[in-house]
Order: sequence, then C-alpha cells, then structure tokens
Amino acid sequence: MNGKYEPFFRKIKLILDTIKNEFDLIISGFDNDGTIEKVFSHIKLNDSDSKFLNQIKPNLSSFMKDIILDIDEAKVTLRPCSDDLPNNEIRTINKSLDAFYAIRYVRHNIIMSFIMQIYLTFEKELISFVNLDLHSSVNSLFGAIKILEKSENFKFDEDFKETIDKYRNVCNVYKHGDGPSLEYLIKKYPNLINDFSIGSNEVDGSFIFNLNEISVNELYNLIVGYFCKLHIKN
Repeated sequence: MNGKYEPFFRKIKLILDTIKNEFDLIISGFDNDGTIEKVFSHIKLNDSDSKFLNQIKPNLSSFMKDIILDIDEAKVTLRPCSDDLPNNEIRTINKSLDAFYAIRYVRHNIIMSFIMQIYLTFEKELISFVNLDLHSSVNSLFGAIKILEKSENFKFDEDFKETIDKYRNVCNVYKHGDGPSLEYLIKKYPNLINDFSIGSNEVDGSFIFNLNEISVNELYNLIVGYFCKLHIKN
C-alpha cells in the first residue's frame, strides 16, 4: 500500500474502534431486562409507595416487556403522570411506566448518537484527507469518494456506496426531521421508518427509526471491515 494512505487509515480505525468500544460499554446496560431494572432505580417514592411497587414489581416488569415493541415502534407516546393523582397506587404505576418510556427514549438516542459519531467521523476525516493530503477541494463524502476512485484507483462497490448513502440520509433525518432525506428513506427503505399510521393520530416522532434496520455494528463493520482493513496490512 502506498505509504501516504497508511496514517489516515490507521487514524480512522483507531477512532472508530474507540467509538465502538465505548458504545458497547454503554449499551450493554440498556438491553430489555436492563431498561426494566433501571426503572426501579430511577423513580423516587415514599416508603408506602415503594412497598406497593415491590409487591407489583413482577407483574409490572412483565407488562413492560409486553410494551417494549410498542414504545420502540412509536405506537405509544408519553403522557407524564401528574403528582396530583389522588390514588397513590395508580400514581406509582404511572410513574414507573413514564420512567420506562424515558429510559427506552434514552436507549434509542444513544444508538442514534453513536451512529452519527461513526458516520460524521468517517465523513470529516475522509474529506480532510482528500483535501489536505491529496491536494483536492471537495466538501462532501461522495465528492471525496469520487476523487479516490478517479485519481487514486480506489474501488468502492455499489453496496458500499448505497449503504453509506443510507446512513447519510439517516443522519440528516435524525438532525433535521422532515425533508428530502426522510422522503428518500420512506421510498427506498420503507421498513426503516416506523409506521406512524398505526394507532393514535398523535404519533411519537421520538422513535422514528426502526433500529432492526440500522445499527452501530452495521456502519462500523462497513467502514472498518470493508474500507480500512482492505488497505491496512497488520
């Protein structure tokens, strides 16, 4: 491999490896059982309400497992419980479910923020490398890829470019919401966007993405596995 590429590829791999390792550490506490257990450490109750919560904990945990998909697929939305509810038992149940929704919300956004980190790191570093080291002038990821293909004889197959473009649009939607990228994803990857036509008219845009269709692992493996390891000789 031409020595001028070696520092760039090793830098990208080091940064993305670090991002992925930190993601794995954080997300390990947000599996289905983990998010349920977090509920009972997040809510603050008096002694009487805590005693009641301990009594119903098995049934409440089972119910939470049943509604995980409904939350993650944006079929329910949050209506925070009022502290003025006269029935303490109902208030305790509602507070628990509010906390569960909030923890699933945090999980969703942890995943999306790490997807953003990986994509934006790759985009920024590739553009910088092409402009500074290859003395070009581009301002987009695909502009940089085109330079590498035409001037440096790099080969990126269509699956690579298509998947990278999918994540480019995902990041745009995550940042900006409605717009051309959302329209593109709905048309090109209809299963990636949760179906807001189901249930209430008041849908929850906080869970817009179906996280079975995108992942930190997919994007990380695409870049590191296909791009970096292709050129780095360990």
